Amino acid sequence: MIKDPGGTGPETVAPSPGGTAKSKLDTLSKDDLIKFAKKQMAAMQKMKGKCAGR
Repeated sequence: MIKDPGGTGPETVAPSPGGTAKSKLDTLSKDDLIKFAKKQMAAMQKMKGKCAGR
C-alpha cells in the first residue's frame, strides 16, 4: 500500500454507523474537494514520472 506524503486527511474512507456508507469526501465543501482533487492529480503525475523513468 502506498502512503500519501501529503497526509491522511479527507481521503480516508470510513462508513458511517447509520447504515448508509458515506466517505468523508461526501461531507467536504466545494473548495476542499478541489484542493483534494488537485493534490491527488499531483500525486498521480509524480507516480507516472517515477514509473516512466524506468
